[in-house]
Amino acid sequence: MCALQNISEREFPLESGIANAQLGVAYLELAPFSDNPIKYINKALDALHISLRIIPKDVYPENWARSNSDLGRAYRDLAEFSEEPRLQLETALSCYANSLKIFTEEAAPQDIAATNKIIGDTYLELGSVSHQAHDYIDKAIYAYSKSLEIYKVYERPYENADLLNSLGFAYVALADYSTNPRREITKAISILANNLNLGTGDAFQNLLGHTHNRLGIAYAKLAEFDSNPQKIIMAELNSFQHALKIFTRDRSPRDFANIKNNIGLAFGKLAELTDRPLQMHLNGLNAFYDALLVFKENQWLTNFAETSCNIGNAYLKYARYSDNQWEAIQSAIINYLKALQCLPKDEQSKRYANINFGLGNALHESSHLSMRLFSSNVNPSKELLQAINK
Repeated sequence: MCALQNISEREFPLESGIANAQLGVAYLELAPFSDNPIKYINKALDALHISLRIIPKDVYPENWARSNSDLGRAYRDLAEFSEEPRLQLETALSCYANSLKIFTEEAAPQDIAATNKIIGDTYLELGSVSHQAHDYIDKAIYAYSKSLEIYKVYERPYENADLLNSLGFAYVALADYSTNPRREITKAISILANNLNLGTGDAFQNLLGHTHNRLGIAYAKLAEFDSNPQKIIMAELNSFQHALKIFTRDRSPRDFANIKNNIGLAFGKLAELTDRPLQMHLNGLNAFYDALLVFKENQWLTNFAETSCNIGNAYLKYARYSDNQWEAIQSAIINYLKALQCLPKDEQSKRYANINFGLGNALHESSHLSMRLFSSNVNPSKELLQAINK
């Protein structure tokens, strides 16, 4: 801030614009470590908008383009906390498109490659909050392929590995909409497994952690089509455990929580394949609650809602084997309701639809069970009150 106070916008527009852009990026870097990340993201947006107002596009085109890229990042970050994540992500795409209007492959090929990679990531995020997921995934893969063409020419090992990581994950997502899902999953596993032989250093370690996590997700998809799903799920859990060695809760809380969420899902599938379903569901619930604490502490509401929904699903399945079905089902209902409280009412949202579907199933199970409990002189209202208090 001291530097900005000494720079006149009128006399030194470039310096003032760059200073505001740097301030915006600094706020974005600070946000994940803050108790109020939205506050710092909004500060970043203000600084970056000032930067774009000050820097003339026709005089300083490259600085204007980079400020647009940073502004796109800010809107992507804001989407995690927004009641309208699609709007924020679409705004981010507009900012990245502005950058591409300036960058040319001759003058700034690596800027083009980096921007297309981020555009691909943004399309994947859009797919996760929209019923138009297939279209967005196709656009993501196209954007990644544009980046890959450039990275084949320029030796950028980290950027190339990061890009392949995202491309592999895009094929995992595509499997849900493909007429040949096993082909897409096999392609994803091949890309991600080959990407495990990375370089050294902290940056490569983080990328290795993400690769292990995404390889685990790919195995999770493969288990749906394999003749020996239990073996594949064990490989999935092994990948997640490798990722947790890198992403501890203290070092990287969000990655830690996402991996714990994935582990919870894996145990839920194992429960249907082993002779210890209760224990597997309990393992899964413990992993989900580890994730939920992190998401709650850091106000990551979308992640909190998704994990609460997963807990609801786990309790519904747990109820089949539990001696206390009523409490398990009511716990499912409570968690579905918590999830809905965190999300806007958006009928186009895949997450919103999944939570309502789970809630409907839980209410259906609850109504049937309550009739049996009433006939046996059990007071389900009392049981529900106890479950809510817990």
